[in-house]
Amino acid sequence: MGLIDQAKRHSSANVSLAEAKKKTGLLNRIHDSSDFDVLVSGFSGLCADIGAEKAVLLMPTDDEILVPVLCESLDLTTSRRFIPSPGDLLKIMPEDRAYDFSGENLQFFHPYFSSRERNSLDRVLVFPRTFGNSRCFLVIIESRLTIERTHVDEYLAEARFEKCSELLSEKAAVISALSVSKQLNRKREIDLARIESALADGKTASLITLSFRKLFSDALKLETDERLMSIYHAIIHRISRQCGDNNIVRVDSDQIVRLVVFTSSPADGELYIRQMMKPMERLFGSFRISRIETRFHDRATEKGTILEFLAGGD
Repeated sequence: MGLIDQAKRHSSANVSLAEAKKKTGLLNRIHDSSDFDVLVSGFSGLCADIGAEKAVLLMPTDDEILVPVLCESLDLTTSRRFIPSPGDLLKIMPEDRAYDFSGENLQFFHPYFSSRERNSLDRVLVFPRTFGNSRCFLVIIESRLTIERTHVDEYLAEARFEKCSELLSEKAAVISALSVSKQLNRKREIDLARIESALADGKTASLITLSFRKLFSDALKLETDERLMSIYHAIIHRISRQCGDNNIVRVDSDQIVRLVVFTSSPADGELYIRQMMKPMERLFGSFRISRIETRFHDRATEKGTILEFLAGGD
């Protein structure tokens, strides 16, 4: 039905959770550490270990755009803006080694920071690392906004980042979900073409909704918290990938996700939902996934019924 194969069993991370900085809120309430939580905790532990108060990990998307997948103590504006062009980075970093930027050399990074962060910049360290067939970058930021300012040792940071590379490889599935630059929703004319093509082939649509309201009960906090928004988008992108390009995933503004899944014969909607959500527990934690309310609405073979569902009808 377009679902991807079950992910391989994950091995335990080398970076101990005890080494990471203590976190409050949702993370501390999760008893079954997911791949996402281990990755976040490992990155926080790396930053704490080298004395970096602010940092961002840039990973390439499928279309080779660099996006921030993990951020440490950056404001929301900066975490959303920090998308440098790989070509532009290559111009200032022609060699495959660490680079240390300060003074006038910081001007390249100014467009990627909020005005508050930009005016307080002291130093930027960038460490490239091969990840699969692409390059990722650890960016460490020294700022006058930091309460306990420390001068990060370049050699220590590079050594610790290399050690952390194994964790990144182990959690590749989560990183893949985080490193997406595409919009959550496709253009409506593309979805319309999908519907017409599927129905012309005699396929049946299963209409499914997912509600994230219990998982993210505070809508304002979701919009202003970089980490919450990151995991919200990552879960949706993972669902979209499992559904496949021939199906439709439509995200409403009220934390409702609508799925239209086309099959050659009527599908068992409830079974499809279970098969889709089960692999997400290891990636994002059963605590989170259990708070996503799923509902199979109906099957449809008419375009009008499908369009009404996508527009918000039941």
